[in-house]
Amino acid sequence: MLTYKETMNFSGNPTVQVVIIDKSVATNDVRDTLHALGCVIEKFNEAYFVIDVPEELDYQLIRSKLEELVSTDTIEYAEPCLSEQHRD
Repeated sequence: MLTYKETMNFSGNPTVQVVIIDKSVATNDVRDTLHALGCVIEKFNEAYFVIDVPEELDYQLIRSKLEELVSTDTIEYAEPCLSEQHRD
C-alpha cells in the first residue's frame, strides 16, 4: 500500500482530481479533451482520474473547461494542490 508522507518539492503544477458523474459519458472522451489542452492525465479507473496541469499552461482555461463539464453534470472535481499563482 502506498502512503503519502510529505511533499518534498512543489513543481508549480496544479493537480486536479476528476470524477465522472455521468456514466453515459466515455471517460476517455473527457480525458482526451483535457489532454488536448495540454494536461497530463493519470487514469485510475473508468470513473476517476487525476490531471497535472503544466505550470506554463493557462490554468483558467483548464478550469473553465472543468466548470463547463460540471455544469452539464458530467464531472465533479477537486483542486487539492494549486500553486499560489493558480489559486485566484
